[in-house]
Amino acid sequence: MIASMKKSVVAAAGVLLLAGGASAATVDLEFVGNGPGELLSTTFSSNYQTGAMEFRSTQSGSSFYAYCVDLLQDHAEAADLSQTYTVGSFSAQESKLLQGLFSTSYAGLKTSTDQAAFQTAIWEITHESDLSTLNVQKGAGVFAVKGTTGLASDAAFVDQVNSYLGLASQYKGPELYTLTRFNHEEFQDLLTVTAVPEPSSALLLGLGLLSFAAAYGRRNSSSSENQ
Repeated sequence: MIASMKKSVVAAAGVLLLAGGASAATVDLEFVGNGPGELLSTTFSSNYQTGAMEFRSTQSGSSFYAYCVDLLQDHAEAADLSQTYTVGSFSAQESKLLQGLFSTSYAGLKTSTDQAAFQTAIWEITHESDLSTLNVQKGAGVFAVKGTTGLASDAAFVDQVNSYLGLASQYKGPELYTLTRFNHEEFQDLLTVTAVPEPSSALLLGLGLLSFAAAYGRRNSSSSENQ
C-alpha cells in the first residue's frame, strides 16, 4: 500500500497541470479513501486520523495522495462528491521546511506509524507559531501531541516526529519535490507533491525535443524543395 502511494505522487502531475496557469486557479477533486495511518490526539482535536488521503481529479481522472494541513475542519468524504479547491501556497519558511521534510523522510515511510509521524510533522510545520524551534513534545508551542491511540509508545512516537523535523530543519540539498496546496472553505486544506525530474532525465527530455525539432525542420525543408 505504501509503495503504491509513492508511485501515485507522480500521478498528481496531471492534476497540477490543471493549476499551471493564472486562468486555472482551481481544481475539482473527489475523496477516495484514507491511506495507512493511526489515531492521534492533539491540542486541536482528539482522535485525529493521520496519514495520507487518496483523492481523484474529476478533470483528468488521475488519483494521488495528499496530506492534511488543516486541523480545524474535516476532510471531504466520498458522499460529498466532487469539490472545487483553490490552488494556494505556503510561506517561504513553511515551503523550505516542507521541502526538507519530504526530501529527507518521505521515501523511507514504511509503516502506518511512519505515516502518522510524517503527517504530524506536516502539522507542526504548518501550525507552529515559531518555526525556528520545531518540537511536538506535549504542551510545547501552538501545536502539540496530547496522546496517541493504537501506538505502542507516546514518547517514542514524539521522538520519531521530532527526528523528522530535525532532518527537515537541517536539509540544505536541492528541491526534490514541487509542493502544491489545495484550499477549501468547508473542508481540510491539502498538501500534495510531485517529484522534480532528475537533471539527467530533464536533459534527455530536452535532447529528445531538440532532435524532434531538428527532424521536423529537415522534413519541412525537404517538402519545400520538392515543391
